[in-house]
Amino acid sequence: EKLVAALSSMADATSDVVFRSMLRHGAGQIQEVMLDQRAAARASYKIALNDDMTNLPAAASLSSLALMQEDWGELARVLVAESDLIEDPRTQRRLCERAGDLYWERLGDAENAIGAYRRAALATPDEAAPLRKLAAVLESNARWRELVDVYVAEMPLVKDPEERADLHHRIGEVYEAHLGRIDDAVAAYRAALEAVPTHMPTLQALGALYRAAERWSELADMDLREAERIGDPERRAARYFDVADLVERRLGDQPHAISLYERCLDLVPGHRAAFAALDALYRREERWRDIVAIYERQAQAVGDPKLVRFYKQEIGRLWRERVPNADKAAQAYREAMAIDAPDLAPLLMLATTLEQAQRWELLVETLEKLVAQLVGDDDRIATLHRLGRVLETQLGQEDKALAAHARVLELDATNETSLRAIGRLHYRAGRWLDVITSYGKQLSLANTPEEQAALYYRIGRVYERKLGRRDDALTAYEVSLDHDAAYRPALRALDRILRRDRLWPRLLEVLDKQARTARTPTARAQLHHARGQIFELHLRDLEKAEKEYAQAVKLSSLFEAAVAALGHVREARGEFTKLEELYTDLLARTQTAAARVSVLSRLGPLYELRLRQPARAALAYREAYEASPLGQPMRLAELRAMRMEGGAAATIQPLASLGQ
Repeated sequence: EKLVAALSSMADATSDVVFRSMLRHGAGQIQEVMLDQRAAARASYKIALNDDMTNLPAAASLSSLALMQEDWGELARVLVAESDLIEDPRTQRRLCERAGDLYWERLGDAENAIGAYRRAALATPDEAAPLRKLAAVLESNARWRELVDVYVAEMPLVKDPEERADLHHRIGEVYEAHLGRIDDAVAAYRAALEAVPTHMPTLQALGALYRAAERWSELADMDLREAERIGDPERRAARYFDVADLVERRLGDQPHAISLYERCLDLVPGHRAAFAALDALYRREERWRDIVAIYERQAQAVGDPKLVRFYKQEIGRLWRERVPNADKAAQAYREAMAIDAPDLAPLLMLATTLEQAQRWELLVETLEKLVAQLVGDDDRIATLHRLGRVLETQLGQEDKALAAHARVLELDATNETSLRAIGRLHYRAGRWLDVITSYGKQLSLANTPEEQAALYYRIGRVYERKLGRRDDALTAYEVSLDHDAAYRPALRALDRILRRDRLWPRLLEVLDKQARTARTPTARAQLHHARGQIFELHLRDLEKAEKEYAQAVKLSSLFEAAVAALGHVREARGEFTKLEELYTDLLARTQTAAARVSVLSRLGPLYELRLRQPARAALAYREAYEASPLGQPMRLAELRAMRMEGGAAATIQPLASLGQ
């Protein structure tokens, strides 16, 4: 107490602010460690920093004390102030990011959290983590313009195609839903499809924008690029047909449409819808030999005797009237007569005539009758698809179109054409639960864990963004990770929501699963560090926090944030011997002068006041002030340590140096 009084009197008497700050800091250390007067120590540290904001040791002492007293606001402020004193970018990023975590997760202070995360991102522009945390705060506070800027800044750091597509899609969503900048939304969605051409949320969102604006050419180009990347022949043929139908009806580009229909038949011989479309287009161009050829191929591809009989009859008529060849005509008629089946020709020709005349209501009635006459599922499905297209595109009767596609699914529960049509129609109408159902039905078409994870993630996005059902969204995101533990969009969404809503036990479970399946030591270290921070800052279980941080350091000894966090926990738990080992190892790997002073400002007091090793403390203090001007406040501490070790005589040289 007398020493504290003497130091305080000396501080009051001097006009040298740097020296006064040293004295105040020294008094605070005695108050904290020797007298256990933490409130008084805290006041001394703050006064020391008021005198000299560059007093790095005082900042280190105040941050340690604020952590032990769980004064999160004070700790965050000191961390930001300490980052101003240190030129090392990695250290600045660590300090500011931790300050941002405290502001947002402990204090709910969005404004200061945003500022801290921005500083962390500026310190290390090659790191994505601060930007992602910044984005989470901005999104939670509806700061949409700033959010787009952060997403754009993050983009060069993202390498995974699915994650890049998701990020572009987020940008497009913000532009479309919150800023009303449709052209910018379109550009963002296009960029998403360049990363992942089959990214379903983007295809639906961009498709809806194109249809609303009647930008048919761009819609066709988008759908065609998607089709080109599909490996399965039947699925690719279905996509080609949809594009061909659009090109024919909306753009009037008959040659391009024919080319696409022909590709459908090459991929899937007997493709009913492509055959019907080519039949009509070839007739328009009077390509009679080509018509004969596709009819002959179609007769071999179908199984319904009624259809085979009709195709044979039409082949005979074509050979007789359009491509004169009596022998071939007779042969075709004989083959038709040999088939014992009802004659569908009147009904089929009526449907063709009504379509050419654009008598859509009557065509719908005729197609319904035709469905009832057909036997094979493939033929009935093709006719129902034709019926659905007429109802949707010609009559605008979307509910009836949905019903037609629902009948298809009764015949083939995994029919992709109808599943996509149902999803598109529900999306356009804003029936989000039905959109989710359509996604769920597409799971059987997902051939890889990543595709399944992507579908569940998209389900989660609809629950979260369109329905506001957080718990259902969380479940969908978790199931996504169950299918593919490395699917980062789902992990990112879970982390954002669980942190925002302070659901720490659930986040711990997610991070634990991730740590068990992470592919690299660095990735596992980051996950253990995240778990440790939850135990330390939110659940206040320092024992578990220490285990997690220690595991992170074991996996990645250069992981500075984990090393610093482990040091904080060991100090709070009074494990000073382990703490000394940690700081000594960290010092050996620290190169920049300012960062070394930061470590030495903790190591010196540890030797002097906790481990009672004044000689080693004096060496640490000397190394600090010789390394950088930031270490100058430790000259007085060196004097104190040397007196403790060698008595008054040992202080002569340090006093002379201090006087200079």
